[in-house]
Amino acid sequence: MGPVTRIILRFTSYLCLIYDILLNLDFKEKKMNDLKEKARSLVDEFKGKNYVYRIGCLERIGELVAPFGKKVLFITNLHKRDPRSYQIIFNSLANSGLETTGPALSARPNSPKEDVLRIKEEILRAKPISVLVAAGGSGIDAVKAAIVLATLDSDIENYFGVGKVTEKLRNKGKVHSLK
Repeated sequence: MGPVTRIILRFTSYLCLIYDILLNLDFKEKKMNDLKEKARSLVDEFKGKNYVYRIGCLERIGELVAPFGKKVLFITNLHKRDPRSYQIIFNSLANSGLETTGPALSARPNSPKEDVLRIKEEILRAKPISVLVAAGGSGIDAVKAAIVLATLDSDIENYFGVGKVTEKLRNKGKVHSLK
């Protein structure tokens, strides 16, 4: 076997390797696309139109929040850990004509009672019509608890147990019906 034959064989084996890699990447990409489509269909089936996701969803937050009132308290730590996403959300709120107060700091992991009480005070000080929280589970839970405390003006201990919040809201005439 001469040098030209070896070069041609080596070149051919490289081409075969590149072709195999491309086929494998194409397969992986198709599989990933199938998985993404399956995830989309599950979210759509479970949440319907009540869940917004995909690229560009942050730009829509203002239009989604606007029906809940023009004065919004924005609770988040995004301005510290993801300034770009924070700015997108803040601009979306502003572009929707919303008067935004904040950012008020969200809760730490596991929502310490002190954080819930601090957020309650932020809500009472800002007097918002609606509250937007961009945080993880602990932050969201802390804000929900703080909203209850700010709305019903009571001690946090009064709300431990199933149905306690609903009962208090009904007694104060704060809701017409709950699903």
